[in-house]
Amino acid sequence: MATGATGNGEEAAGGGAGRRPLELGRARRRAIEALHRQRTMQAKDRLAAGPAYEDHDLVFSTSRGRGLLETNVSRSFRRLRDCLELPLHPLYGLRHAAASMQIAAGVPIEIISKRLGHRNISVTMDIYGHLLPEANREAARRVDEFLAGVPKVVHRKRSPE
Repeated sequence: MATGATGNGEEAAGGGAGRRPLELGRARRRAIEALHRQRTMQAKDRLAAGPAYEDHDLVFSTSRGRGLLETNVSRSFRRLRDCLELPLHPLYGLRHAAASMQIAAGVPIEIISKRLGHRNISVTMDIYGHLLPEANREAARRVDEFLAGVPKVVHRKRSPE
């Protein structure tokens, strides 16, 4: 995949904030296992290709070590999506879905911006800011729900001294 700007202010894979830690929560173990399987497959590809293998230190590459073309990745994604009978969203839509879910879950926009690799929060706000009013309504609903469970305090009138 190419690096650099995607045309909408976001950074494409490998661009933007560069390498950064990304907390995966409970999915961490599964992600690590998948990456180990990927490394094993690449080692087999490297052996099979011999001197023709081009090592560019990529996580995902062709069987000869070259970078993947976006069109091929998208085609593979569409096949998988259709096989699993998932909604007709493009591959890049997964990134937007993840950001939208984080906003809906109340994750601070600063954290979302860092997770997406945006250079600054204004990029995130330009793209996802329209989702914040709904998140604000949800936050108000949760505060109302919390306060409904708080016992009312009875105030006594002070007697004159």
